[in-house]
Amino acid sequence: MPVLTLDLFDEVSTAPDWETRLALWHVLNQSVTSYQAVLQHFGSADVALRSRYDDWQRLGLHASHLKRVKSWQAGTVADHTRVEQVCNAVSEQRYQLLQPNDLHYPKALAMLDDAPPFLFVQGESAQLLQPQMAIVGTRQPTPSGRKLAQRFAATLAEQGLWITSGLAQGIDADAHVGALSVGGGRTIAVLGTGLDVCYPSSHKSLLARMLAEGGTVVSEFLPDTAPLAYHFPRRNRIVSGLSLGVLVVEAAVKSGSLITARLAAEQGRLVFAIPGHVDNPLARGCHHLIREGAILVDEPAQILEDLELPRHWQQHRQQLDAKSSDADHTQAAPTTDVPVHLQAVLAQLDWTGQDMDQLVMACGLDVASLSGLLMELELLGLVIQQGGRYQRCLA
Repeated sequence: MPVLTLDLFDEVSTAPDWETRLALWHVLNQSVTSYQAVLQHFGSADVALRSRYDDWQRLGLHASHLKRVKSWQAGTVADHTRVEQVCNAVSEQRYQLLQPNDLHYPKALAMLDDAPPFLFVQGESAQLLQPQMAIVGTRQPTPSGRKLAQRFAATLAEQGLWITSGLAQGIDADAHVGALSVGGGRTIAVLGTGLDVCYPSSHKSLLARMLAEGGTVVSEFLPDTAPLAYHFPRRNRIVSGLSLGVLVVEAAVKSGSLITARLAAEQGRLVFAIPGHVDNPLARGCHHLIREGAILVDEPAQILEDLELPRHWQQHRQQLDAKSSDADHTQAAPTTDVPVHLQAVLAQLDWTGQDMDQLVMACGLDVASLSGLLMELELLGLVIQQGGRYQRCLA
């Protein structure tokens, strides 16, 4: 696959679309709002990057973005080299790159107004389509909070959910560790940095373990992006956007965890909170959420009950487990037993249900063809129809 060259400004119209879009993403300093505005105005990344600087000035962009546009158009070596290196890394499959129309880009995330235009992925990108529960909380938890995070994560992972968090110190890390304890990876880390920057650096071994055991790591940022403070609130919308719900274990009233919970509520996700002792300042954030309408939970089973996810046929799962050795459980591959001709339709289905009209539009198939494929998925126990809506089943 061809990659961008240092004289891209002259040759951008011949570059593959994803590479041109990546160049625009870099030029706009990875700002979702500016990226969307520029594409809407110019119609394409190709046209935008070839347009005169005067045309850019009329958009009312932040001065820092216009400065980067000028640098790009001047052919600054550092700018073009960075984009070229990222494109080379993707072409060499060091990272997977997902855009909203790609098969493994999560549909629920793509529906957000501020959906990331790119997801860089390490691990199996298909895991992003699995049912996820976000677990978040303070970076300085109590011993009790740590145990709760690990126990809830392990139990929910055992029941088929993937545990999503932000790889931060404290509750985030405990959530990842709890999910890993049951085998099969079953955890997803959303970074506030590029994929080749581990923050905090003390979690390098945890990150390596996640990837080695079948977990997935994802970021909207270009691979070498540093850990800047304003990246982490942005990261939180992806944590909640990927998930069916968010569980807050321990949190102060003013914390990033409450930001994640607020974003989850705005996105239509369920918000759960574990109560604590009234004298514990790390319980006050959870108590605040409960007063605002979050669901009080003290057992993982309550979360599963509220999610109301249909179950994959247990007999089918037992047959698969019987064929797997203990060592095999470290490699989770939820779609490998799905026939190839069914995978695209399965990828379009979510965990809340869509009607036939929605699926016809999403899949680009006629009703008769789609009905046949959905019937096959139902017979495999991967899909259930309830009230005229089709949804995926929990494994």
